[in-house]
Amino acid sequence: MQKKSLVLVGILLAGLMTLAASCSSELNFDWDDHYRYTETMQQTIPFVGKQTLMIENSVGEIKIESGAQSAIEMTATKKAKHQEDLSQLHVEIQETPTGVEIRSVHPEHQSTKWAVDYVLKIPAGTGVRIDQGVGEISVANHQGGATTVKLGVGDLKMEHIQLTSLSADVGVGDIILKNIDSSVIEANIGTGDLNLRLKPDASFTVDAEVGMGDVTIKGFPNMNLSRKGFIAHSVNGMIGQGSGKLHLHAGVGDITVRPLE
Repeated sequence: MQKKSLVLVGILLAGLMTLAASCSSELNFDWDDHYRYTETMQQTIPFVGKQTLMIENSVGEIKIESGAQSAIEMTATKKAKHQEDLSQLHVEIQETPTGVEIRSVHPEHQSTKWAVDYVLKIPAGTGVRIDQGVGEISVANHQGGATTVKLGVGDLKMEHIQLTSLSADVGVGDIILKNIDSSVIEANIGTGDLNLRLKPDASFTVDAEVGMGDVTIKGFPNMNLSRKGFIAHSVNGMIGQGSGKLHLHAGVGDITVRPLE
């Protein structure tokens, strides 16, 4: 009975690894060859008295960093397979009482025909909410409020960031968080690796778990962690005094947390 159980576990692991590999290979698609027609627009969006920025985008790249104090500087590049498709793709900007909402708008169920790349310079203190289907997201050199990122397929990279809280969710891809200063960091990934670099004096209560993979947390001068699991691994405890909250989860992949060098 034990031998049969081990064989079944082996088959399951092989299948999951094959699935993870096939999903990762899809991320290497050459978008520049896929979309032949482009159109770039630049716009300055007033942001006086506002606190939040929301972005919804089906396919593309999003790059964000801190900029002017009273406005958002937006460069949006629309891309399409055909010229007639490009004319049906729009960037919609809407002001709300507390912020600004930016959306890529296209006919329903035809998102693979288009993509929009955004480069945004936003005021310090801005809280950000991003919801993207496929593509890359990078946020750098920003001091802001509560930030939420949801990405279906692609990589998320954030570095040199100071936030009140961070929640990141990626379906398939990698999450790279470097020099993140936040009292709450929550990151979830379905298939892929989660790599986190914190200040050596970081202080968090840690809850990290992977369904299939490994969890590595080491190098901090003050740690009190417990580890358990064989195929699924979990690490719980504290880094430093445990004043913040660090919650990390990966379905298939590795979690690595180390101090900045």
